[in-house]
Amino acid sequence: MSGVVVRIEKIRIQWIKVWKSLIAVAFFSLLAVIAVNLITHTKQQPKIGHAPKNAKQEMLEQKEQIEFFEAKGQKGNLQIRADKHYMGEDDQYHLEGNVEIVFFEKSEGEDIFLYGNEVVYDKEGTKFQFANRSRVQFKDLNLDVSFLEYDADKQMFKSNYPIRFTSERLSGSGQRMLYSLKDRALELNEDIHLEILSDLSPSIPIVLEGDMFSFVKRGKKGKLQGNVRLSHDRSWVTSDCLDFKLTANNENIRTMLFSGNVNASLEESEANPSSVPNKEALHLYGNKREIQAEEVLIQTFLNVPKIRQVSANGDCAFKFMSESGKSIQIKGKSVEFRLNREGELVRFFANKDAEVVERDENGEIQRSIHGDTIAIEEDKNSLITRGKDIIRASVSTGDLDIKAEIINISRKNNNMDASGNVQMIFNTQKEGKQAVGFFSENKPVFITTQEMRYFASQKRFNFSGGNKVWQDKDILFADVLNIHKDTGMVTAEGNISSTFPYVPKDRERKERVTITAEAMSYDPDRDIVHYQGKNTLKVENIVLTAQSVFIHLEKNGGDIKRITAVDDVVITQEQYQGRGQSAVFDMRKETIVLTGDPVLIAKDQGKTAGTKLTFFIADGKIVVENKGRERSVTVIKS
Repeated sequence: MSGVVVRIEKIRIQWIKVWKSLIAVAFFSLLAVIAVNLITHTKQQPKIGHAPKNAKQEMLEQKEQIEFFEAKGQKGNLQIRADKHYMGEDDQYHLEGNVEIVFFEKSEGEDIFLYGNEVVYDKEGTKFQFANRSRVQFKDLNLDVSFLEYDADKQMFKSNYPIRFTSERLSGSGQRMLYSLKDRALELNEDIHLEILSDLSPSIPIVLEGDMFSFVKRGKKGKLQGNVRLSHDRSWVTSDCLDFKLTANNENIRTMLFSGNVNASLEESEANPSSVPNKEALHLYGNKREIQAEEVLIQTFLNVPKIRQVSANGDCAFKFMSESGKSIQIKGKSVEFRLNREGELVRFFANKDAEVVERDENGEIQRSIHGDTIAIEEDKNSLITRGKDIIRASVSTGDLDIKAEIINISRKNNNMDASGNVQMIFNTQKEGKQAVGFFSENKPVFITTQEMRYFASQKRFNFSGGNKVWQDKDILFADVLNIHKDTGMVTAEGNISSTFPYVPKDRERKERVTITAEAMSYDPDRDIVHYQGKNTLKVENIVLTAQSVFIHLEKNGGDIKRITAVDDVVITQEQYQGRGQSAVFDMRKETIVLTGDPVLIAKDQGKTAGTKLTFFIADGKIVVENKGRERSVTVIKS
């Protein structure tokens, strides 16, 4: 009888640049710069004042090369220059040719410049219209638009026409814009396209696209809606909506929420080969990652531009791939990754029908972990899989399947614990693999227990609590069971009970042999199973007891060749009892031969001594042989 080798690999989830190309580069740089350049650096604007009453009459007539300056305190708050200035038939003031309007700010370098060829404003100086392509300049930010409106009372810029903006690192376009100086609120609508070059990505732009972009400084919140797409080089993210919130200093993103049909593909060069774990590690490969979810939430540390947590909800799927084709896929209704300030993974949590699947270069599954939840809990260096209701915790490899209420795999030393109605299957072994104990290598071996432990350094499985092991009709019960992965050695203690079927010679019906003992061990080098302590062997109407019972197997755990017993052997068959020191059970012939000064005791009939007693199981015959000077054979029919 032989069995199956189990491949339990080290579970050690590492965070190797998982979000670098998209989050560290794109998310923080792009959205922060948009918010900073378009919103947060704009100080509170003064309301544009009216033209002086004594200047109104002079403006009724067309004037050329005019410069109008309205003072407000020590520094002016409005300056107008133009080639022409006149009152039109529409009862509006008109500025034409090289128009320049400057809104002065209290802080140096914060002034806003507006340039155009034609500007119309009302007599009160509260509503301005810039036509025939205008340009707005704030610091290094330039905004080009074919038509722009400004309402001084509402402190609102507005345009329903295509708009483009550029700066040293930022450029973009949209079809409509609304910007409130009062509320510090920005809206961009239709065909939004933003590009940015950051310090982390100086040559390849980060692109953000969508249907509507809005930001409110007061709540430090922004939103991009409709056909959202963020891309950088070969990496991209798409969703229905993106919500973000800035930190208190407005310099970094605090939270970012992608929602609605979130899909992502992140690509970059593989991590430094020296940092890639060996084949026993569960590695979140860094060459390419794919993400699917209904929403993905990204949170950073307070006032520190580093990711603290990534959470996803709604049929989540994270796939991590290497250049060689190996992959790890994580699934769950919700998935969470939590990092420390050094970027190390301190918590991982996949919830509701969670799954981790590892595949090799050919796409073949090497290992899968499944449960209601799969987690690396904070301050605990282990991967914990829990079952709930009909979903059980499970670990599967090509060699082994484990199911339990809880499965705990150490990330430190690769030890594994499984508890709660544990079920294990050692699958049929491939050629050259070590068999599972004395079971056949050509069929699966099943185990049920209350608790299983795997000791990686010893490559040993330990089972405790109502253990049952079986393969077809071969069954083993024990309180404690140990199976050594590499050598195939097996030991067991407490309430041992083994049952083996056999087919006697010239008979079709299978019979059973049952052996009970206090301890058992299997030596794969000798192909012998040894039972010790209060041993009992039962076959049909015969009961054998001895200090030790041995099962001799064919090479490498094959069929049973014979069963032997030694020391204080007692064989009972109905009213007869044979006593001796050694016995051999030939299962094919259905005979048990007792030697070692054997004595046959018949109830109420005395004793018969001989050199050998042979018990014939099929017909109940007992043969007593003497090989001394008075050679004789006595046949007794039980």
